Amino acid sequence: MSKNNLDLKISLAKARIYRFNNKLDNHVLIEEIENNFINHNCISCESVKFISNFLKATKIGKNYEIQTYEIAKSENIDVKKHLKFRLAYEKAHSELPDLKKLFFIIGSPRSGTSLLYNLLAYHDEFSYFNSSSHFKWSLYNLNHNGKKRKFIDRLGKYIFQFDTKKLKLNTKLILPSESEDIFNRSIEVYRHIKSHQYLMHKPRIVNPKLLEDNIKKHNLFFKKKNFLCKSPFNSFRIRALNKSYDNCYFIHISRNGYLTSDSIRENKFKYFSKSLKTDNPKRFWEMHIQAIFDEIKSHGIKIYQIKYEELISNPQFELTKLFEWMEVSISPLKIDLSAYKSKRASVNGYPRSRIVDKYNKLLGY
Repeated sequence: MSKNNLDLKISLAKARIYRFNNKLDNHVLIEEIENNFINHNCISCESVKFISNFLKATKIGKNYEIQTYEIAKSENIDVKKHLKFRLAYEKAHSELPDLKKLFFIIGSPRSGTSLLYNLLAYHDEFSYFNSSSHFKWSLYNLNHNGKKRKFIDRLGKYIFQFDTKKLKLNTKLILPSESEDIFNRSIEVYRHIKSHQYLMHKPRIVNPKLLEDNIKKHNLFFKKKNFLCKSPFNSFRIRALNKSYDNCYFIHISRNGYLTSDSIRENKFKYFSKSLKTDNPKRFWEMHIQAIFDEIKSHGIKIYQIKYEELISNPQFELTKLFEWMEVSISPLKIDLSAYKSKRASVNGYPRSRIVDKYNKLLGY
């Protein structure tokens, strides 16, 4: 296995363990394996085998029992010691600041949510969930991320010339992240089936304090007043989030439904529910848009609409309008998004769909 490929697999395994595994010793194990890889550019054969087998099992929806302490021994990792230190660190920093403005980027998968998230985080005006965040020990990870790791605002504007998918699994970069390990443990809206397949259900508020504490921890670390995050699944959490916080704002980025649903199909996202038994990507896109429009009708939802196509055509103009709505007193940086224009932009050739036409009209296409 090449080092570049291993780098991606370690990051992907960490993200999967964070989200779908509740054993904290397993979380410590994958974090310390990642640290060993960053510091020494190699890991043990036992670790390579574990990561490969774990990802294969997740892809097909099978349970995989991680032999934590056998693997830890091969890496010379004292799991219990590291876990104890992480938990003690969080307890020692229990005094957290009050919440100010909270901005939630919403929209369906493949509609530009990650691009907008990166753009706003790059302006260095916000605290944000990122690839160092962890539902149980965010402060520890944020403050012990190692010399080789860099936050997005220190990377230079070149970062926007690359597809987010190629960057977000780089172990040496700290990029904005969905942090669904925090969100779905706080407000549950799905059960993971396998790979990118989810069984959706009505929002269940499980542990709202977990989300609130993690937001506060990030505000403390970044020393910012405004908090920013994004997750397509938050399209289904709008009402629960709005009820939880008085200072809650939503930014909905949309993209033409034909292009979005086609990209959903290419990336093999699949949502199911008791009433939805199809694997039609147009239906998954519809679920997000319908959920968002249902909540827009609700009283007190503060929401801003932005189109992906207009953002990449004129980022400065669109961000200026957005910042005015956010009441953020900064000027948008000059960022070239022409690389995104070269991607397929025409909807010509797609068979007509009543679903897409209906919701495209609602979105102003």
